[in-house]
Amino acid sequence: MLAESLVRMPRRVMAIGFDSVDLNLLDRFFHQGELPHLRRLRSESFVAPVKTTVDYAGGSVPYASTEGNWVMFQTGVRPATSGYWETITFDPHTYRSTNDFTHGGYDFKQFPPFYALGNDYDVATFDVPVSAVVPNLRGEQIVGWGGHFPYVVRGSQPAELLKQLTSRHGRNGVLYRDHGVPWNQRYLRWLEQTSIRAIEQRVRICHELLDRKPRDLFLTVLGETHSALHDLWAASHSDHPLHACWKGDHDPLLHFFRAVDRAVGELIERAGPEAAFVLFSVHGMQHNATDLACLFFLSELLYRFNFPGRIGFAQGEVGTVPPPPVRGGLHWYWFGEMWRRKFTRVPLLRHLPAWYRWKLPGGDFRFPFFMSLTGPEAGWLPAMWYRPSWPRSRSFALPAFADGHVRINLAGREAHGIVKPHEYDDECDKIAAFLSRLRNPRTGSLLVREVVRTRKSPLDNDPGLPLCDLLVVWGEEPFDVLDSPDVGRIGPVPYFRTGGHRAGGFAMIKSPDLSPAEHHESIDVRDLAPTILDLLGAPIPRHLEGHSLLAKLCHAEAVS
Repeated sequence: MLAESLVRMPRRVMAIGFDSVDLNLLDRFFHQGELPHLRRLRSESFVAPVKTTVDYAGGSVPYASTEGNWVMFQTGVRPATSGYWETITFDPHTYRSTNDFTHGGYDFKQFPPFYALGNDYDVATFDVPVSAVVPNLRGEQIVGWGGHFPYVVRGSQPAELLKQLTSRHGRNGVLYRDHGVPWNQRYLRWLEQTSIRAIEQRVRICHELLDRKPRDLFLTVLGETHSALHDLWAASHSDHPLHACWKGDHDPLLHFFRAVDRAVGELIERAGPEAAFVLFSVHGMQHNATDLACLFFLSELLYRFNFPGRIGFAQGEVGTVPPPPVRGGLHWYWFGEMWRRKFTRVPLLRHLPAWYRWKLPGGDFRFPFFMSLTGPEAGWLPAMWYRPSWPRSRSFALPAFADGHVRINLAGREAHGIVKPHEYDDECDKIAAFLSRLRNPRTGSLLVREVVRTRKSPLDNDPGLPLCDLLVVWGEEPFDVLDSPDVGRIGPVPYFRTGGHRAGGFAMIKSPDLSPAEHHESIDVRDLAPTILDLLGAPIPRHLEGHSLLAKLCHAEAVS
């Protein structure tokens, strides 16, 4: 398997990250004869699936958090070690939750990124998501030029570099703007074309950085794949419920990935035959079965569960055939369309912009539209619309993106806690049983795969624990309506992004140190950092929890 079984020469390394891409999607395009550079790279590389799982008190769970996985990749430690799980914050004293797009990342103070290698190596990093400009790195760093809401403080080392590159190559047109709706043709076509332009800009910036001086390690991530996969997914998959929304005569996702393929081909050629070339992804994408579930359905479910007889949004009639999926709307933003549909019985209000109706009578729902524009308040997330009811609830849903997050309103922890510590276990069991009965009325399928506890005891205040008490792991079937035997039907509601995150990515490593092979056993996302360092010939810090893939294979060959 190894060209040099136990002795390897240090090499220059070029590592290219795909944000949210997995081998299932690439193989689909490969089978169509598309993406020649990526197909050739796969045939010439050591290829392995990347596993992204984390351990909770209730067991090991696939981990699809975008931001959490990127922090795991950079620090080489799991969230329980770093204390970083999500971009969402929650204050139990004020019940305030935030989702800061610029300051919501990890600070890298306790665990620096693996590529901060001091003066012995020249390193250039460009647009790694959820990153930061860090000390102890000889070379250049750029964060926040592009990407899908990268949760970074935009900047560079040297400080003027980002401004200079933007002046020469232009702004990334997708940054902070990929939040349209799937029924808007103008938006979908704009996203396709703008994403392709951004990939071409990115490659030109990469060439400039590589022209400046030889790099021991060059690392960049193509964040445009994240945006395209979220919103062009249905147009590329005929089995998606919203596939008919796309009116074009071509596959826009394939069109975009052809540009990605050309970019990778250029970078492979630039790296040269003696360098190690690593193409990787820390998580993937599939039919979106989590956005509606986490951003809306779980909050409405727990509202009805806590206040029997009350309906917040999207009342439906159990026992009837659900109407067709929502394939249109008046708003260009999903959260505005969701809020507008609250007023289905008041035709005049139905057509007013959402920000004219920021609070409903009764005080249970609030749409902090202006706060969502002026600060980190997560006002666009429907889970936040229920915040006025949280102090009076026994449990509520925190804003989340991949898995559902349930917080118990615990006496002694929350300012207005209701559930006593001795009631905690029983409350968790009731919620888990309640959620386990949810079904998709379109198919009859159960919607929740499992509900996992995150704490062994209710007042466990370990700073490494996540904010939620219960983690809701959804199935893989997208749904826009659900039935509960306890609280009735919710929906249908408009779909949000048609592509959703899934745990698991891949690694392709082309190096004289490795023979081409398909490695069917998954490697851990934490193995990527020590593997890149091993290829580089750099020391591997003791705190890294993963292991070099090269070292693993060396050991296996030595034993055999």
